[in-house]
Amino acid sequence: MKINLDEKGLNAVFKPWQLAIIEYLSNNRIPLTSRQIHETIQPEHPVSRASVINFLNYLRDEGLIQYEVDSGRGGMHGVYKGSTTVRGVWSEIKARVLFWLSEGELVY
Repeated sequence: MKINLDEKGLNAVFKPWQLAIIEYLSNNRIPLTSRQIHETIQPEHPVSRASVINFLNYLRDEGLIQYEVDSGRGGMHGVYKGSTTVRGVWSEIKARVLFWLSEGELVY
């Protein structure tokens, strides 16, 4: 996790397109594919689908979103689902930063 001290709030930790993904997942509690997420943020945030997938996998690995494999037309598809609100993400990030500052080590 990198922190940009020139920014405030979640903007200090995430890029605008990453925040758009977090907000979209928080507002849509239904499972979404990476393609659906990419197409939604694409008009305002022109990033590659690979970047979206990598960020979704990062959020999954950090326990901030859920990931399931679902069957559908064309076979199996990975779907992502927000497991918390934007405020919940902010609370988790603050807790991790405070732990890192107090202990000197951030372990997941």
